[in-house]
Amino acid sequence: MNLRALLLTILAATTLTQAPAFLPAQNTPKSGKDTLEEDAFNIGLQAYIYGFPLVLTEVSREEMLANPAIRVNQFYHFPGLATPAMKSAVSANTDTLMSVAWLDFSNGPLLLNIPAMHGRYWVIEFNDFYTNSFAYAGLRTTGSDEQYYLLAGPDWKDTGEVGMKVIRCPANVVFLVGRVFVAGERDLAEAQNLQHGISLTSFGPAASLNPRGADVLPDSFHADFAAELTPPEIVAQMDTPTFFAAMTRLMQLYPPPPQDEAAVKEFARVGIDLNPGFDPKRLDAATLRGLTRAVDAAIPFLAAAQPKLGGRTVNGWWTPPDAGEFGTNYLLRAYMALNFIWPNVAAEAVYPMTSVDGGGRSLDGAHRYVLHFAKGGTPPVDAFWSVTMFNPKRALVENPIHRYALGSRSEGLQYNPDGSLDIFIQADPPRGHESNWLPAPAGRFLLTMRLYIPKPPILNGTYAIPAVQCTDCSGPGSKP
Repeated sequence: MNLRALLLTILAATTLTQAPAFLPAQNTPKSGKDTLEEDAFNIGLQAYIYGFPLVLTEVSREEMLANPAIRVNQFYHFPGLATPAMKSAVSANTDTLMSVAWLDFSNGPLLLNIPAMHGRYWVIEFNDFYTNSFAYAGLRTTGSDEQYYLLAGPDWKDTGEVGMKVIRCPANVVFLVGRVFVAGERDLAEAQNLQHGISLTSFGPAASLNPRGADVLPDSFHADFAAELTPPEIVAQMDTPTFFAAMTRLMQLYPPPPQDEAAVKEFARVGIDLNPGFDPKRLDAATLRGLTRAVDAAIPFLAAAQPKLGGRTVNGWWTPPDAGEFGTNYLLRAYMALNFIWPNVAAEAVYPMTSVDGGGRSLDGAHRYVLHFAKGGTPPVDAFWSVTMFNPKRALVENPIHRYALGSRSEGLQYNPDGSLDIFIQADPPRGHESNWLPAPAGRFLLTMRLYIPKPPILNGTYAIPAVQCTDCSGPGSKP
């Protein structure tokens, strides 16, 4: 059985609703050495899926902290909306100003201050190293008045005298993503003023302002990789010893939850053991061959995993399940980390995606498309919605007007006389409809919608985004 057939067999056999879902052996070995290699391959592939979000988070942390402007326990406020020049995250958000902070509670708690937002959409998402979103502050959950929070790690002793809301974090190092809505260029300055009002300060006599943060991995961790690579590309180029050594080291620092105990024990069978750490010198040749095959197969496996992830697909738009709250759905967690890291939970935002038109053809800049919403048929949300253009690597695409998304709050968006709305998606400007033009690149592309604070029809699946219609296609076209 060749590798492609093997991966397809694994995908078909994987059950995501079970916890944990181990990949069964895919063929019948002829010898004891073959048995060791095939076991190592199957368990190693499952371990890679489990550990990929951990390693990707650490690579992202190292890449961010390599910028001298980004310091631990301080917010770094990106000064503008995301552009194609931003390589630090996949599926970048162009609706909001983004702020990030790596927190280290080694020296005690921190105070988080949020200025009054005056009804503007804002959110701060708290993420662990496994890319789970474990806490929120924002318009949906806490309103828009000025707010203060005490942020503490797992070892802090609460004396009950703080006098403010406490957000307890599951580990001493966590990652915050803050977002403040921007209505357009004329709104940018006001939004930036509010963004810069979001701040962190130390609590108590000990200040935790180590500019490099926790000593997780050596400073040379990513020195061998080209600077232009994105964090997922850096992880994809890691060899077997590098990846599994990083994974086990991170599992030591950020222990897996009890629900992962069975998975962790299974990984240890092939040397992926968090107690001594991963050491290829301890392994026999057959096991090491199987693990090497698993590492080589893992990224293609993840790239092909979407059909088995669940969720809903309507009119070509796929909405992933349980984003941000993964539990033991390790495959979904890894897939989202690869393609859409640190997503919000569904109550905060839903992310339908498509790469095909209404006829099932791959979206391609050689053609012209319209996304048509009937009167009253735009997405039902309590905040706002948008649709963003990405290339197949989920990177923003440069275009002559520097427009990467359109949505309900876009400046100059024009509705039709009957109240319907058309978004024109094509490489060249649509004559007479430039205000509603979402520029497409040459070649294939992807679209992602962001539905902020979705209403029940979105959450329960009764609302359907219309299909993207090709206006100059004929015949069945090419399918992905």
